[in-house]
Amino acid sequence: MCHYLHLNPVRAGAVSMERLGDYRHSSYWYLGRPAARPGFLKLDAALEEAGGLSDTPEGWRSYADYLAWQVAEGTAGKNQAYVSLSQGRALGSEEFTSALIQDHQLAAEARAWESVGAREVREARWTTALDHYLRQLGKTAEDARQDRKSASWKVAIALQLKETTQVGNRWLAEHLNMGRPEAVSVHVGRLRSVSPGNNADYRQLTTIVST
Repeated sequence: MCHYLHLNPVRAGAVSMERLGDYRHSSYWYLGRPAARPGFLKLDAALEEAGGLSDTPEGWRSYADYLAWQVAEGTAGKNQAYVSLSQGRALGSEEFTSALIQDHQLAAEARAWESVGAREVREARWTTALDHYLRQLGKTAEDARQDRKSASWKVAIALQLKETTQVGNRWLAEHLNMGRPEAVSVHVGRLRSVSPGNNADYRQLTTIVST
């Protein structure tokens, strides 16, 4: 929702993505101006959901790149279900709408309950998936430590994990030895912006998942 709101001026044609940082009537304006932020404004949620980005000039640039990708190819750009949020309502029966509201309430409570146990369960699932993909590509954890940070097979695994789980860039950067979390966001965004099917490793992984 943070990304959706930040991109509303672009989607409405009020400003281009390149000039979004100059658009005064948006919380995005404060991103690069931390000294001007009011005390109630917290932008860490937007940065975290974009891949665990830091609240630094480097993190701000990576977030801008992330939003630009969404405008061009991502959910905020072309996914009609996502764009339909601008209509302000869910389409369906009263029973469906009630269930949807309850699901969102439960999801909000689950996010608020950020226990160590919940984190351990999630990370265990990510580790299991990562090990599986490494085996399918004939790679090992040692290969991840030795190979270059931007190796195409690492980016392929990172994208596949992000497409199938809620893994964060910080975790991927650590376990695939891809450098800073911002670098993961950039590499994955580049693969998404072209045709991922042209990446042989990613094509192999998606074939495995679909069969």
